[in-house]
Amino acid sequence: QSRHKLHLKAYYGYQRQIYKNPLINLHATHIFENAQFRMDNQWQPGPDWYVKYGLKNNFFTSRSANYQDVKRQNRIAVYAQLEYDLNRWPLELTLLVQPEMVTEVETGWTVEMKMRYIHASLGQWILFANQNIVWPTLNDLYWNPGGNPELMPEKNRTAGLIWKKKWTGNFHHTLTMYHKRAENWIQWVPSNLGFWQPAN
Repeated sequence: QSRHKLHLKAYYGYQRQIYKNPLINLHATHIFENAQFRMDNQWQPGPDWYVKYGLKNNFFTSRSANYQDVKRQNRIAVYAQLEYDLNRWPLELTLLVQPEMVTEVETGWTVEMKMRYIHASLGQWILFANQNIVWPTLNDLYWNPGGNPELMPEKNRTAGLIWKKKWTGNFHHTLTMYHKRAENWIQWVPSNLGFWQPAN
């Protein structure tokens, strides 16, 4: 619509987990809390233009018998998404940009570009490319033993093509082909100290 449409959302989550492993004398209680606030605004400034932007704040708190003290992490992300429809062709272009700031970590960027072509008999063809960030969890950073406070955020880049089509008889298909490349991939691996440890 031509008028602004504002959405406000709030969320709170609480988890209590108990880790038990008698082989390594582990009996740890773990309490994890997540408070989230989100604001989105969307509107249509022109006949072929659609804009959406917003702010999201995620605050994480973790208490564990395997931590020395309470661990906290705050993530603040802002984003802007622009969509343009070429009505003379059944073509739609979308661009998304989202920087995200995380406690004690450098700013990470999520970027996505997408082009969708709709044909009456050939179906939908979607060409896309994106980059996203996977942040280390509090367990990745601080679990004792094994936590690695030197972990870097994981950066993923993906490019691909999607083909969707509806057939007669209420049958439809989706075929996706893509290539994905990761930098600083976070994996828990065995260490020579006798326990597993996350590493890039």
